[in-house]
This record gives sequence, structure tokens and C-alpha cells, in this order.
Amino acid sequence: MLKLPIIVQMFVIFLISSVFLVGISTYVYSIKSYEYQRSELSVKIATASVRLSRALIKPASEKNLEAVRNIISAFAGTPEVICVNLALRVGNVKESWPNEECLSENPNLMMHDQPLRRGSRVLGSAKVFFTDELIKKNIDVFLIYTFIGLSVVLLILLMIMLLAQRVLVTSPINKIIGKMRSFKVGEMIDIADSEKYAPEFKKISSEFDVLADELNNQANEILNKNELLEAQNQKIQDEKSKLEILIKNILPTATIGELRAKGTVEPKKFENVGILMLDFVGFTEMSARTEQNLLFDELNEMFTCFDFLAERHKCERIKTIGDAYLAVANVNIENKSQIESIAKFALDIIAVLEARETQLDWKCRIGLHVGDIVAGVVGKTKILFDVFGDGINTASRIEGLSRPMKINCSKDFYSASDFHDHFEARGKLEIKGKNSMEMFFLKNSFHQPKAEEIEEIVNSAKLAESLIEKNFAAE
Repeated sequence: MLKLPIIVQMFVIFLISSVFLVGISTYVYSIKSYEYQRSELSVKIATASVRLSRALIKPASEKNLEAVRNIISAFAGTPEVICVNLALRVGNVKESWPNEECLSENPNLMMHDQPLRRGSRVLGSAKVFFTDELIKKNIDVFLIYTFIGLSVVLLILLMIMLLAQRVLVTSPINKIIGKMRSFKVGEMIDIADSEKYAPEFKKISSEFDVLADELNNQANEILNKNELLEAQNQKIQDEKSKLEILIKNILPTATIGELRAKGTVEPKKFENVGILMLDFVGFTEMSARTEQNLLFDELNEMFTCFDFLAERHKCERIKTIGDAYLAVANVNIENKSQIESIAKFALDIIAVLEARETQLDWKCRIGLHVGDIVAGVVGKTKILFDVFGDGINTASRIEGLSRPMKINCSKDFYSASDFHDHFEARGKLEIKGKNSMEMFFLKNSFHQPKAEEIEEIVNSAKLAESLIEKNFAAE
């Protein structure tokens, strides 16, 4: 029943209660009415029996049985009297009406024993047997009509209750539900409409209006906070993107992934790596006599050119130290042609320096080597991706033995290449801390870059926006 609408539950409860009350009332009434009418019937029979005894005194004394029968027959003509037995002492006379089998044919009759007296002399007795069936039938008929009447009245009351419920309960509830639905979709609600409600629903509607107003205010506050949070989140995402760009330019992609996954980076050994080491000729003297802004602008522009060239040839710049530039091939960027790529990279660097128009006389020495290195992240508070090993040291010494605007190559680099016709042998040269080593100059004939490509690289470097200025300049 709890799943039924409230009005249906009220209807069922009212119906059951009404039927129960009507049933109890009619039952009690039938008992009391029966007791009363039976008592009335007993008094009636007793009164009639007294009259009967008076009427029978004379004919009984005269032994006039015919007259006795007529009097009894006249007396017993009522519906309640069923049998009459007359016993006279005079002559020991017994008379039964309507016959002697009356009592056996009608069991459970009530009896009234009325003596026949004449003065103090008892002439006999008249036993009157009567029934209360007529009373029961009358009560049953009354109960039927009463039940029908009460049922009709009850049905009318239920119909009135349903109509009243629709007007007084259902309609206000539906209006309040309508308010809730309107509020749910963001529509305005009619507060004044609640004035027409009954006090109970008026109070509910008023409380809902107060709640709706509070929820509207809270919703507006939440929207404002959400907008602020969205703006802050967007700012955080923008800053995160800028940091991601900066990190990707500081650390290799594979290293960033390993840091995120493990929290550490395991050092890795790489074999047969192409190594380029570059240094500018006379940089110390140049920096002493050149205005610092001009010097750094020139240096930044040239290193930007070198970075563009490294990307074109699938090489990777590891770091710069002052005027020194270190790059490798086939470490974090897979490049099976690392020897050819880094050789072309070096020749393009010479071409860029020759093509640039500058106030300063920039000349460089380049050393190329192929060897084994170890790469990893160095530092705990300030991290840096770096490479180590004998291959790096050897490349540095080979670069130191080069000449301005020349590319000096180790015997290992020469042996690893497949373009031996483009090398110029220099013979064995002494290397500090090592034995003498054969060295070779790489000829320009191996790779002659197109002038328009070099010009494009130079112009791109001039126009390139600084990564720091682009992402971290004050807005």
C-alpha cells in the first residue's frame, strides 16, 4: 500500500474503517434490538395469556369443550403463537392446538405457563408456545435496508471526498510539482500563486520558494566559482603546456616518459654514435672587445641555425658550453645513417657561417668522431641530460686539432663512413693524453648545400622567437 498514491491510501483506509464501523454498529444494534423486541414479545404473550385464562374460566367450569376450542383458536391466530396446550383438572381434560404433534414439529419454542383460576381454586393451566422468528426476519430486513442506505451514503461521501481531494490536495500538489519542474529547467516560479492554497500547502509552497531562492543564489555562486576555477584551470593548463614545451627542449622525449613512469632515469650506453664538437676560433679575445648584447645575440642566432640544421639532419644538440657546441646522432633520435647525417650537418654549419652577414668575424673548428658514449640525467635538484665517455673526450681533442672553417675527422669516423673519396688525409697527429691518431679533413665535395636552403635557415634563425620570451614573457 505504501507504493500507492496518498489519496488512494486515504480512500482505502476510509473505506475499510467505514465498513468496519458500519458492521460493528449494525451488529450491536441487531443484538440490542432483538433483546428488546423479544422482551416486548414476552410481555405481549403474557398479557394475552392472562386474557385467555379469564376467557376460559367459564367454559372450563361448565366443561364446554367446544367453546374452549373456539376461544383457544381465536387466541392463537397471531403469527407469534405456534402451539397451545390446555389441561383442566375437572374431568382431567387435555386440549392441544392446532394438534398434538405441534410441539414435536416445532422444536425450540418459547413457553408461557398461565394458570386458570377461579378465585383461589385452580381449574388448570394454559401453556402458550410462541416463536421469535418474525422478530429475526424483521431485524434481518432492517439490517439489509440499513446496509444499503449506509453504502449509498458512504459512496456519496467518498465521491465528495475525491472531489474535495482533487480541489484541495491534488491541485496544490500538482502546482508545487510544476514549480519544482520549472525551477529544475531554470524558469522563474510564481511565488504569489501560493496565496490561493490552503494553509498547509501555502506553508509548503512558501518553504519551497525560500529554498528555491537559496538554491538560485547558491547556483549563481557555484557558477561564478566554476568560471573562476575554469579560468584558473585554463591558466594552469597554459602554464603546464609552456613547461612541457620547455621540458621537451631540455630533456629528450624518451627521458621524460621514463621520468614520469619510474621517477628515475637509468643511464644507457650507446655504441657507434656520431659525435660533433664545435668551437669558435678566437672567441675569448672577441668577447673581451665586443659589446656583450651584440655578442650574445650573434651567438644565439648561430646556435639557433645549428639547431635547425640538427633537426633537418636527424641529429640532436646535447648542450652548449660558452662557444662550444656538442651534438650527436643516433642517440635519442633513431638514425641508421648517423655518419652521413652528422657529416652533412657539419658541412651545413660551415656554409651557414660563410653565408651570414655579421659585424663579427665568426670562424669555427669542427671535430667529428664515432664512438661509444653513456647518456643519462645528471643532478638531483637541477637535472640535465648529458653524455659522457671516451668518445666525447676524443671528439673534443679532435676538434682542438682542427683548423678554422675545417672539419677534422678521426680514423674511426673515416673507417665508419662509406664515402672515403671525400676525405683528405692528414697523417698521424699527437693527441693529449692519448697516442698519436690518424686524422682526416672532410672535403666540401661530399655535400654542397643549396644556397637558398642555407639562406632560409639563416633568415629563420633571425626571425625565430625565443622560447623563453614566447612562453614566459609578461602578458
